[in-house]
Amino acid sequence: MNTNELSALCGIGLIAAAVFQFTSAFADEDQPIEVSGEIDGEAITWQIERDTRAPSVVFSTITPGTHQFRINAYRDDRFRREGSLSLDLLISDGEVRSVDLLFFPFSPQHPRFSYGDDHGTGEITLHSLDIHSNSAHLVASFSGELHYHQSPRTQPISHRTRQISLSINVTALRE
Repeated sequence: MNTNELSALCGIGLIAAAVFQFTSAFADEDQPIEVSGEIDGEAITWQIERDTRAPSVVFSTITPGTHQFRINAYRDDRFRREGSLSLDLLISDGEVRSVDLLFFPFSPQHPRFSYGDDHGTGEITLHSLDIHSNSAHLVASFSGELHYHQSPRTQPISHRTRQISLSINVTALRE
């Protein structure tokens, strides 16, 4: 075997190891992936897409110590918009700095109910966060009130609300 063939073989081995490390974060079904809670008293467990080509739970590192998480959770395993949740978290030095939560009770993209830094009421508690090279384990809870939006360009309507409580225990893949 010549030097070029050996280099190519080593390169293929390194690529295979990287792919294995990336996909193994979701390969084990025992990995925690759950979003559950209540909306207006109705108990719900949302589904998470485990396909590593288009995962529902991802994170990125913006700066050292600052991470952005995106969680998309669905009412059923068909991963439709109706009944889904979208949660964006900005966590810096172990503290949640920003939360955006959308709930889509209907099949079209809008109307929706939401919570953000500028509307709604709520409290998020970060119970634990373990960051690894290609994955992160996040455990948190949220309790609050979502406000109604008729369209993306309207202000939230504070007298049309939904009560929500969430328990989040997920493993995210690095984007």
